[in-house]
Amino acid sequence: MAELLEMRDRLRSNGYAVFGPVSHGMNYSMYFSGPEGLQMEYSTTEGCPKVEPKGWVDAEAAGTIGISREDLARFVNPPAFTGKGGGEVPQPSGDGTINPSPIPEPMFSQLGYLSDADLAEAMRFAAPENAEHAH
Repeated sequence: MAELLEMRDRLRSNGYAVFGPVSHGMNYSMYFSGPEGLQMEYSTTEGCPKVEPKGWVDAEAAGTIGISREDLARFVNPPAFTGKGGGEVPQPSGDGTINPSPIPEPMFSQLGYLSDADLAEAMRFAAPENAEHAH
């Protein structure tokens, strides 16, 4: 989570509005709009139950959309990221903020400037009871 917060701090320090981190049960994600207007997502599984890739990754389905087995193996086991901490930069104010444009403005104006603690509470998600986790 520290690495995710460090990336959020870096983005916010450069004027980007960052939505999250939001818990999805199996991971935490944060969203922002890149300079070209595309919505971006960073996520981590740190602090979440370990999920077995075999239950979530279908090599045959991936192949139908042009993902090679080599690329799929790399996606399942990405290289490590080395950060220096994070979590202290607040969301930028609305003036001059680089807005995550794919998030509808009414939703962003309601949630986008909440404190991180308030957003986490508003977006709390619990995994389904029957969700399978690795042991």
